Amino acid sequence: MAREEMINQIQMLKFYLVDLGLYLNTHTFDTEIIALFNDYKEEYCKLVNMYEQQYGPLTVGTTREDFWNWTQNPWPWDFE
Repeated sequence: MAREEMINQIQMLKFYLVDLGLYLNTHTFDTEIIALFNDYKEEYCKLVNMYEQQYGPLTVGTTREDFWNWTQNPWPWDFE
């Protein structure tokens, strides 16, 4: 998957998670949506992990040991 496509997928999944999270604030027992939220969360985490391994961290709060070097990498919007 190309870098730009990965960023778009990450943004899309993050939007889904926020939107579903808002819904779940008022529908806490909707098991179908909870399962959907968990599926999207798993996919989001995998994709962010894959992106960060290839291109560097997306945020400062990463678990990588070289996280202070995050400004040395191209920014997520600096596509080649």
